[in-house]
Amino acid sequence: MSQPSDSVSIVSGSSLVLLGTIFELGIAFIAKIFIARYLGVYDYGIVSVGIILLSISTTFVVLGLHHGIARYLPRFKQSSDKRGILISAFSITTVTSLIVAFCLFIFADYIAINVFSNPSFSPILKVFAGAVPFAAFIRMVIGSMQGEKRASPAVFIQNIVLPSARFILIIIVILIGVSAVKVAWAYLLAYAAAALVGVYTLYRYTQMFHKVTPAYHFKDLIPFSIPLAISTMMALLFVDADTLLLAYFQPVTEVGLYAVIYPLSALLMIFLNSFTFLSMPALSELHAQNKSLRMRKMYLVITKWIFIPTFPLFLALFFFPDTLIQFFFGHDYVAASVGLSILSLGFLFHILTGVNESTLLAIGKTKYILANTTAAGFLNILLNLILIPQYSFIGAAVATTLSYICLNLLHSLELYWLTGIHPLSKPVIKIGIVATLMASLVYLLSIRIDLSNLHLLLFTLIFGIIYCITIFRSDVMGAEEELLLSRTETFFGINLDPLRQTINFLSR
Repeated sequence: MSQPSDSVSIVSGSSLVLLGTIFELGIAFIAKIFIARYLGVYDYGIVSVGIILLSISTTFVVLGLHHGIARYLPRFKQSSDKRGILISAFSITTVTSLIVAFCLFIFADYIAINVFSNPSFSPILKVFAGAVPFAAFIRMVIGSMQGEKRASPAVFIQNIVLPSARFILIIIVILIGVSAVKVAWAYLLAYAAAALVGVYTLYRYTQMFHKVTPAYHFKDLIPFSIPLAISTMMALLFVDADTLLLAYFQPVTEVGLYAVIYPLSALLMIFLNSFTFLSMPALSELHAQNKSLRMRKMYLVITKWIFIPTFPLFLALFFFPDTLIQFFFGHDYVAASVGLSILSLGFLFHILTGVNESTLLAIGKTKYILANTTAAGFLNILLNLILIPQYSFIGAAVATTLSYICLNLLHSLELYWLTGIHPLSKPVIKIGIVATLMASLVYLLSIRIDLSNLHLLLFTLIFGIIYCITIFRSDVMGAEEELLLSRTETFFGINLDPLRQTINFLSR
C-alpha cells in the first residue's frame, strides 16, 4: 500500500522550488527580452553563442559530480563521510574549471576566426571564460543542497541571487550604453556574486568547513559521476549543438532568431524542473529501502502534477507562436514562430514522460543514461548537419524535437523494464484529449475569423474554466491531494473547507 505522505512531501518541498523557478525564469525571460530588443538580432546571436559555450564548459568541468554529491550525501550519516564527499568533489571541479577557463581564454581568437569565421566572437568568449569557475562552483553548491535536502538555500542562490544580480547588471548596461561585451560582463559578475553567497551556504548548511577528518570518497564519486558527466554533455547537444551549428553554417542573425524561441520553450520546463530537484533524492531513498510500489505511485503522482499546469502553456506555444513572439520580442523575431511550434512538441514529450531520467539516476543506472543520451546526442548532431544547411533554424528545431523523443523513449522503456514504472494515467490522458480539442477549435476559429485580443482573452477564460472542471471530473483529486490540502491548512493556519467543498461539487 503506497503512502500519500511520500508524494506530498515532494510537492510540499517542490512548491518552494517552483516559486523560485517561476521567479528565476520570469526575471531571466524579461532580461532576455531587454537584451534581444536593445542589442538587435545580430549581437543577440553573438551573446547567445557565448552563453552556450559557458554552459557547455561548466557541464564539462563539473564532471557530473554535483549529481554524485546529491546521491551520496543522503546515504551517509557520519560527518567524516559527508565532509569527505564534499571535499573530494569540489577539489576535482576546482582544478578542471581553472584549466578549461584558461584554455578558453587563450584560444578565444582561434575559435572565433577558425570555427565561427567571425572575429566579433573573440572578446565575448574571453569574458565568458572568466565565468566558468564561478558557474561550476555554483552548480556544485546546488548539488550539495540537493543532497542535504535543503531546498531553500538552493532556491535562494540559483533562483533569486543569480538571476537578480544578472538582471540588475543588464539594466545598468542598458542605461550606460549596451553592447555585446558589456552584456557578457554582466553575466560574469552575476555568477561571481552568486558564488560568494554559495561559500556562505556551504559554511552554514554542510560539513564542508567542519574540523572533522574527512573520509574521501573518490572511488564512489568518480565511477558514478563520470558516465553521468558524459551523458550530461551529450544531453547538452539537444540544447546547444543546434545553435552552435547554426552559427557555423548560417549568418549570426539566424542564431538570434533561434535564440528567442528557447526562452519561450523553456517555460514548459518550470514544473518539471521544480519536481526533479527533490524527487531524485526521495526516489533514491525509496529505492535503497526496496519500496518499489511506493516509487511507482510517487512517479505517477509527480507526472500528473507536472502535466496539469504545463499542458495549457504548451497549447498556447504550439497554436499561437507568432502572437507570443511578437508580443515579447517584437516583429523582427516573428520569423522564428514555426520553430517555436516544433520545439514545443519536443519539450511536451519530455514532460509527458515525467521524471524518467531522475528516476534512472536515483536507482543508480547512470550507464543507461549515458548510452541513451549518447545515442540521442549523435542523432541530434547528424540531423542538424543534414537539416541546418538547407532549412536553417527550422531544421535545427526538427532535429532537437526528434532527438528529445528518441531520448525519452529510451529512458521510459528502460525504466519500465527495470521497475515497471510508467507515466501514463487515466486523468492525464482524459485531460490531454479535452484540452487539445478545445485549443484546436480556437485555432480553427482564428484562421477563419480575425480574432481580436479581447476575443482571445475571452476564449482563454472559457478554456480555463472547462479545463478546471475536466481536472476535477477526472479523479485527479486523490489521497495525496487531500493530505496536501490538510498540510497547507496547518502550515498557513487557514481554513480551506470552501475550496474543498468547491472541489467536491465540481467532482460530482
